[in-house]
Order: sequence, then structure tokens, then C-alpha cells
Amino acid sequence: MNKRFDIIDLHYVPPSLVKETVIEFLNTSYKNKMESVKIITGKGIGVYKKITIEVCRSLDFIDRVNEAPAWESGSGALYIYFKK
Repeated sequence: MNKRFDIIDLHYVPPSLVKETVIEFLNTSYKNKMESVKIITGKGIGVYKKITIEVCRSLDFIDRVNEAPAWESGSGALYIYFKK
């Protein structure tokens, strides 16, 4: 388990604010020296997940993005790891 970890649940974020919310969350977490974060996107049809992955690809401080294990939200959550 990482020492520095943060989490956000996008279930309560309106679609029009998802991109902005993810960017702000990732920037803040990185600046606060988090090692990784978990973003709960929900399972749905994958719109929030797609937006989150696109944002991660656009940020140069993201090392990798992994889908959460099946026993821990599975396709409804992503783990994002920051470059050191």
C-alpha cells in the first residue's frame, strides 16, 4: 500500500464538470506529493472512464493508469500512478 494515496468518486460530478474535476484532482494530488490516486468512475457506459484516461494521457506527470482489480470496483475505478 502506498504511503501517499488519495481518492475521488466521480458519481456526484455532473458530466460537464468531469474533465475539469479530474484535471484539478490530479494536479493537486501530484503537487501534494501523492504516489498514486484512485478515481471511481462508475461502471455505467464508460464515459467518465474514457474522459479520465484521456486526461491522464495529456498530463506529462502521469506514469501509468491501471483498472482496479475485480474485487475492488473492477471496471468502475482506475488507479493512476505519478512519475517520481
